[in-house]
Amino acid sequence: MTNAAVVFVPYRPIWYYERLGPCVRDWAMIEAASALCNLAGVPAWIIDRPMFMPWRRTHLRDTTSYRSIADLLPTGQIVAQCQVPLVAALLHGRRASAPYIEQSLRKLKREYDSLLVLDFDPFGEFAAPSGAQHWFDEIDDFSKHRRIPKRDRLAFLKKRLSPHAIHTASSLESIEGVAVPNWMFTPVTPDNSSDRFPYEFGYIGYVDNKLDIDLVARLAERGPVGIWGKILDRDIHRRLAATTGVDLMGEYDTTQLQEIIGQFRVGTIPFLVDRIHGNSPIKYYQYSAAHKSCLSTSTFGLERENLVVLDDPRSDTELDRAISTLPAREDVDWDRVERENNEGKKEFESLFSAALKDLQ
Repeated sequence: MTNAAVVFVPYRPIWYYERLGPCVRDWAMIEAASALCNLAGVPAWIIDRPMFMPWRRTHLRDTTSYRSIADLLPTGQIVAQCQVPLVAALLHGRRASAPYIEQSLRKLKREYDSLLVLDFDPFGEFAAPSGAQHWFDEIDDFSKHRRIPKRDRLAFLKKRLSPHAIHTASSLESIEGVAVPNWMFTPVTPDNSSDRFPYEFGYIGYVDNKLDIDLVARLAERGPVGIWGKILDRDIHRRLAATTGVDLMGEYDTTQLQEIIGQFRVGTIPFLVDRIHGNSPIKYYQYSAAHKSCLSTSTFGLERENLVVLDDPRSDTELDRAISTLPAREDVDWDRVERENNEGKKEFESLFSAALKDLQ
């Protein structure tokens, strides 16, 4: 066998994985790929995400761990988190991670004949060393994230169009990369509680200006709405807090997910269509794992019997029609939904296994 190794370049740092587990695409893929590396006898390395001073973590040091990175790979195969100087971060934004990742890759290349670099950094464009296969995975379409500075959005577009040996994307409608949809990343089991719920409609995830506040208000006229997640926009917070029938439940962590989903009957994805990033939404898979139907403003390229989409979110008639067509729990073939929702994991593992064979 060729002297080869796999190198993971996550978007979120290791502490994020240890605190929250594989609840996001990069760490879910790294967790699955690490298991395949172990089976193949190929060493795996992680280059921890460089720390940016303007966005440094300051408040999570004493939280309880949900995972341990040592369960994935030996600690000696972790390139420790380095610090991006403030000047570099201010001058280059999120692109400033690239030189540090590139430097670490050059050092690793001296130890191995060939490398497979699985890169989740959306912004830092770096050159993989000679003999390395560069796999870039688009976690999301960051060019549509309005909270991210324009120069970083442009950096993402530039990296997207750079040549990569393998290029995958979470969006089922991607034209730049091979579509590999998300799947159920963290454990959620069917909700076996009674049919009486504190909330008719629920939402989990970041709360920002993607949310269609008018639609949420009209949903609340038809039943109580519970919203769980970190609020990133003050104006959205103010407007939701003033909406009758809507309860803002605040941030949550992975360990609370099962309990939270058990508090509402229908999961929702009430996004403004023109602000959708194009990825396959993790929250849909979480609702489905709990055997909930989902009311959404987009199909996200999915066809599922428990997913009902509003053709016209501004029409009350259409909203009532969509709600009335939400399937009852007992009418859904949940085994089939689960199989369909795990197709992304199978596709990823197939692609990764093929890439591992190419290293040998």
